[in-house]
Amino acid sequence: MSVEPSSDVSAVSGYRLQRRLAAWLLEGSLLLLLASGGWSLWRVASAVDPQLQRLARTIEHLRLNELGAEPGVFQATLSGDELRNLSGLGDLVPFCMVVHDIHAHAVDQRCLGTTGPRPPGVEAVLRLAATGGPPVVVPLVRYPGSHVGELGLQPHWPAQAALLWQHWWQALVNAAALAILLALTYLGARRALRPTGDMMATLQRLEAGDLSARMPPAGPSELQRIGTQFNRMADRLQDTVGAQRQLADRLLTVREEERRHLARELHDELGQSLTSIRAEVAFVDEVARESVPALLPSADALTRTCEGMVTAVRHIVQQLRPPGLETFGLTACLQQLLDSWRRRDAGRCEYRLQIDGDLDRWDDTLSVSVFRLVQEGLTNAVRHGQASLIEVVLSARTDGLHLRVQDNGPLSQPPALPATGGQGLLGMRERVLALGGTLSLEVAEPHGLRLRIHLPVHEGHHAAPADH
Repeated sequence: MSVEPSSDVSAVSGYRLQRRLAAWLLEGSLLLLLASGGWSLWRVASAVDPQLQRLARTIEHLRLNELGAEPGVFQATLSGDELRNLSGLGDLVPFCMVVHDIHAHAVDQRCLGTTGPRPPGVEAVLRLAATGGPPVVVPLVRYPGSHVGELGLQPHWPAQAALLWQHWWQALVNAAALAILLALTYLGARRALRPTGDMMATLQRLEAGDLSARMPPAGPSELQRIGTQFNRMADRLQDTVGAQRQLADRLLTVREEERRHLARELHDELGQSLTSIRAEVAFVDEVARESVPALLPSADALTRTCEGMVTAVRHIVQQLRPPGLETFGLTACLQQLLDSWRRRDAGRCEYRLQIDGDLDRWDDTLSVSVFRLVQEGLTNAVRHGQASLIEVVLSARTDGLHLRVQDNGPLSQPPALPATGGQGLLGMRERVLALGGTLSLEVAEPHGLRLRIHLPVHEGHHAAPADH
């Protein structure tokens, strides 16, 4: 027997390996893209000032001041023609420069280097990330060594931003290629892990009590080996549970046969003896009234004792064997059972019985078990529920017998099924186990206790036609 959970198994969210794998791949791609973009920004920003310093030393080595002057002739004025000699350097390192004369007036200024396309905002980010150094100034000296001005060097930010965007664009291309590769990897992994959905469904079926559930032979070899080992364990579990159910069913049948035999012996043997004793006591009482009045108290005591013994034996026989089950059938016995509870409660609680299907076509073992389960379910509802209404619904369907005992008592939490003991819910649990069924306890709406029992009906549970 398996105790069914009150909540649906499918409502419970499980671990989705495919979703986790997709999240890992996406996170890895984003981290790689951010790391590559940050590395490119750091490389370009940190190289701006060192490039200007090296460029200044290069210009000094080129002796720019003497290139634009005639040999042996001193020229104090600057026309800006000197900047034409530096145009080739802009192809190597983009930069901006301005020429100041001796009076600090800007004679000429220009920017050298290729300015490529770039999105807005890249230059601003680069300016924030760049480490600003001291101004780079190259003095301009002409023959015969007189200072005639200076050359100021500045970063060519648009060209540097275009260079940074080239690095970022390459990083985006690499990230896109990596994303495609990761997507292909994910699709391959998803295809390989596709059987895990069927495996999870198989586990849920096994958890619900379907011991015939088996893992599908699909997927990579690792999953197939896991499925093979699981199926072997499931086979052993099914064989073990089947053997236990057969043993429990046999024990239940033997117990009911012993009860039936004991009830018949008590009814036939002890009942006849008590009937004889009652006849003898009646004769003694009659003789005592006529001849020996002193024996009347003893005769009355014997009469009361005999009546008490008859009542006790009748009660024991009813407990051992449902009265009238073999003669009138299960439906009539259940109606009589609820009538007895109505008389016992004297109108304090209403009892309702609903039967769907033919219950009298099952064999004696199943009929007795159903009667015992209804009997114990009513006892449990009265004991725990303190209800004013108890409903018993019994349905015979194609998949077996469905029993529901529900009350409207104040109970807001179902009692736990005991693991030991011999009465009450444990007795119901053992009986349902012997029949291979399921039992569940849950809180009814808005309050109260609901007992659900499902008993699978096999061919062996059908009664022989001669019995009816």
